[in-house]
Amino acid sequence: MCRVFQDRLVNNKDKEWFLARLNEKLHLHCQLEYSDVVNTQHLIFADFIVPMDRRYVQVSDPLVMVRVVSELLEDYNTSVDT
Repeated sequence: MCRVFQDRLVNNKDKEWFLARLNEKLHLHCQLEYSDVVNTQHLIFADFIVPMDRRYVQVSDPLVMVRVVSELLEDYNTSVDT
């Protein structure tokens, strides 16, 4: 939901408003706080972190993502003729 709405907000006031509404709804319907569900500033999901498994998983360590992307890029660059 954040990807659809919050990414389109242009100032901090609107983003804070959205987060407050999200927190309010989570508490009302799920008895949870946003921080109980999301433990990071930026949620990143990728389908290339686990080799041969194309399911999207949360990237909890950005350095792992950088390493995997670098390896994939290196593999691609060595397999394509220029």
